[in-house]
Amino acid sequence: MTEEVYASPVASFRVTDPPAPVFTVPVVKEGRAALERINQEMGLAFDDWDLEYYTGLFRCVCVCVCACFRAHRHVVIQATRRLLVKEVG
Repeated sequence: MTEEVYASPVASFRVTDPPAPVFTVPVVKEGRAALERINQEMGLAFDDWDLEYYTGLFRCVCVCVCACFRAHRHVVIQATRRLLVKEVG
C-alpha cells in the first residue's frame, strides 16, 4: 500500500517519475540482519513477527527450490537446451 498527499485534486494516475532501481536484499545469505537493515533504510515498519516470518519464508523457499533443482536438474537442463536450440536454431 502506498499513500500520497495531493496538493490539488487528481486529474490522472499517470506516472511520470521513473521507477526506482531494482535491488536485491540478500536474505538467504545474511538472514534477518539483511531484512533489519532494509527495514531501517526504507522505513518499512516491519515488526519482530514480520522479520522472523519473512526470514523463514525466504530461507524455506530457497531450500525447497535448491532441493527441487538438484532432484530434477536433468529435466531443467534438457528444457534449457531445447529453449536454446529454438532461440539459436
